[in-house]
Amino acid sequence: MWDWVEDNWDNIVKKLNKSKSYDYLPVYIAGAVTDEKGQKKYREFFKLKMNDKSLTKNIAVGEADIEARIAWRKRDEQKIKDFFKDQLKKK
Repeated sequence: MWDWVEDNWDNIVKKLNKSKSYDYLPVYIAGAVTDEKGQKKYREFFKLKMNDKSLTKNIAVGEADIEARIAWRKRDEQKIKDFFKDQLKKK
């Protein structure tokens, strides 16, 4: 996904910068980020876009969403994997 966003950002801006969808792009993109590696790419990419006032708030919202998703994975991922392993053993 990141490759596509980076490769197509200029076209995305041209097509969406006058619509409300443009403002929410950072939040939409953040929805696909679930780990620290993706978080780093998100931060690096949007760091360069912080001067765009229409994106600033939603960049922060996206960052908060990513933080919550990473925390959830750290807290619960192993429990979920263990649950499904146990379910498979029962079959």
